[in-house]
Amino acid sequence: MRTKTFSLLLTYCLHLTTYNIVWTIPLNDSDSAIVEMPLATNNLKAPLVADLDVSSLNKQLKHYIDTAISATFNSKVKEIVKHSQDELKATMLTYKERLQESKTVYEEDLAHLVGGFKSRFESLFGDLRENVTNLTDNLEEWKNGYTQTISEFGRFDLAVNKKCGQSSTFLDACNHAIDGNLVTFSHTGHTGFSDGVNYGTSKPYWWVDLGNTYKVRRVDVYNRLTSGHRLHNLDVTAGKSLSVMSLCDHYKGRAKNGELIILVCRQPIEARYVKLQIMEENTADNYLQLAAVEVYE
Repeated sequence: MRTKTFSLLLTYCLHLTTYNIVWTIPLNDSDSAIVEMPLATNNLKAPLVADLDVSSLNKQLKHYIDTAISATFNSKVKEIVKHSQDELKATMLTYKERLQESKTVYEEDLAHLVGGFKSRFESLFGDLRENVTNLTDNLEEWKNGYTQTISEFGRFDLAVNKKCGQSSTFLDACNHAIDGNLVTFSHTGHTGFSDGVNYGTSKPYWWVDLGNTYKVRRVDVYNRLTSGHRLHNLDVTAGKSLSVMSLCDHYKGRAKNGELIILVCRQPIEARYVKLQIMEENTADNYLQLAAVEVYE
């Protein structure tokens, strides 16, 4: 009721005193406030007092402020989030590029390292294979030599203390070559001495009867301990009889004092007899003198 009375009074006073525009503000019964407004007139000197309801305006203003703040805040937050996302994306891209570069460098270094190790291992294995090959060859050579040595130790001299003969004799008989004593020696005949030269015989020889037929493979000749130079141009033959002989080997010489001369047959010869003969016809200092003769299969 108070509100309606105030509205009528305000309208009437304005109508009487001035032709100004009348302002009306919607009011309600819930909330009210005292607002003092000067009355624009030349006739009245007193202020106009009215009860105005501004709660709705406050709500609208508050809503506007809240909306503006919320929009501004959301916009700024979005900008900050977007900026952070862009920076993070750029950082991740940079990290990815660096990671790719690091991966490339790592792969190159790893490949180089692996290549170096591979080359080194290939070199080491190559040397190892070569050393193993050499070792195998050396072992094989040693084995063959050892086998040959054992075989030689296990061989039996077929000529020792067997029947023998020679073309002629001077002091020392043929058996001194097969008695197992290297100090004694056989010596073929002497025919004279002239002008400081001793003369022997032409083509002197020595032979041994093995007693049975064997496959003769080797003949070892031990030279006399003195005057060893006389042994030269020597044929070694073997056969089933003294009339049918095959050449085993030839020694050119001249030999040294006490020298061991190993004569190996070109191929095994089935023989009962072995013969040694100097093939020199000149008789000057031509003697066959043997410290020992050994015959092996």
